[in-house]
Order: sequence, then C-alpha cells, then structure tokens
Amino acid sequence: MKRATQHDILASYRPYIKNAKLILNAGILPEEGEQLVASGKVDAICIGFNWITHPDLAKRVEHGKPLDNIPDIKHLQTKAGDEDWAKGYTDYPIAVY
Repeated sequence: MKRATQHDILASYRPYIKNAKLILNAGILPEEGEQLVASGKVDAICIGFNWITHPDLAKRVEHGKPLDNIPDIKHLQTKAGDEDWAKGYTDYPIAVY
C-alpha cells in the first residue's frame, strides 16, 4: 500500500526557503542542474556520485560526452577481496576526446 503523497517537493517548498541557499542533490545531471540554476529554482546543485565515477566530469560536460561509467558499488567502501584499494574508487576510465 502506498502511503506517500506524490508531489513536486521543489515546487511545493521552495517558496518557503527565504534566508538560505537551496542546493539540490541526489541524481541531478549537469544539464538538468544548469536549467534549475538558470531558472532560479535552486541556487546550486551537488553532483557527488557522478563525480566519483567520472574523474573527467567537467571535461565530459564541456564536450557533451555521456556519463556512462558504471559504479563498482562493491568496491566503494572496501577492497572486497582485491589487493588494489584503488579498484572501484579511483580507477574509472576517462572519455576519449
């Protein structure tokens, strides 16, 4: 049984945020974030997970490359049996330019 009321949280509560900056997080892509900031719906966005999985994120956005690296979840917190601690955290490939 669904118990939540489906509604646009940003549209519903943004008018009540008066004395603070609104930073949106959780699955925001650069293109969507750019539109939200430009429209004034948010003051900034946070791109956390895509930043980890795409070491060249800024360059990818600048050149229109997709954010297509698949997260290696099992290695993000531990080495999961591998001796290489970089695996799954700092070993994501950069795009070809």
